[in-house]
Amino acid sequence: LRANLITKIENLQDCRHLQELDLYDNQIEQIEGLEGLPLTKLDLSFNSIRHISGLDSLTSLKDLYLCRNKIRVVCGLEKLEKLELLELGNNRIREIPEDAFTSQLANLKSLFLGRNKLTTVDAFPLFEQLEVFSLQANRLTELASLKLPATMKELYLSENGLTQLESATFLRTPHLQILDVASNQLKTITGIE
Repeated sequence: LRANLITKIENLQDCRHLQELDLYDNQIEQIEGLEGLPLTKLDLSFNSIRHISGLDSLTSLKDLYLCRNKIRVVCGLEKLEKLELLELGNNRIREIPEDAFTSQLANLKSLFLGRNKLTTVDAFPLFEQLEVFSLQANRLTELASLKLPATMKELYLSENGLTQLESATFLRTPHLQILDVASNQLKTITGIE
């Protein structure tokens, strides 16, 4: 169903074994009509979605792609306890509310928030399983409050306004393999080994 002119998610109630649904590049404005589906992967990227809602019944969902929509607020993820990948890049997100990422997202391994308008990382909890974190092309100027877990392997911070990297940010990241800080305004890097 990729790259069509679909405006509404409907008539899927009889698809009781549907595990992957790809509605990438359509004209969907609202997440609906997914109740009771055993989806493990849902791709609603490149649509016109403004609000994250209608996902509560998708308790088996592992991969959720919502990039290139019109989302401003991160919410509606509380019931997605099996979620491992969340792609929210290229939206209109300016800040992350403190309750946006609840403890129920304990299995999250990949979080993509690049190409938004984030200026701070204060509200991010410590995701103990997170391995890939993308914050590139935002408006970040410092990372002092960013909490990274020991599982972190890839961190993408390019195209921000960072002027320094502090060792405290990377204290718990012995498995970090990729650190992308290209196209920032870095003047100092201290204590990173």
